[in-house]
Amino acid sequence: MTLETRIIQVIDKVMACGTDTQMDQAWGELGTNSLDYIKIVVEMEKEFDIEIDDDRLTFVQTDTIADFRDYLVSLIEGDSEHEPD
Repeated sequence: MTLETRIIQVIDKVMACGTDTQMDQAWGELGTNSLDYIKIVVEMEKEFDIEIDDDRLTFVQTDTIADFRDYLVSLIEGDSEHEPD
């Protein structure tokens, strides 16, 4: 299963979308609010066994799922710039 597939599955689980979620969608396009976003972040941490920086907990409706994926990739690959303190 690809990283993108796993990300989409987590989002669909939290949002109960039942739609065809796409990487280029903004969070707002999915109807995501700040509470949904925090739930997604927590589920991503569990799914990928990572810790997401507190500064990424700020919900910005214009950020895309692909932006979030890129951030996750940097954590998973151990990019020290994004490592938790």
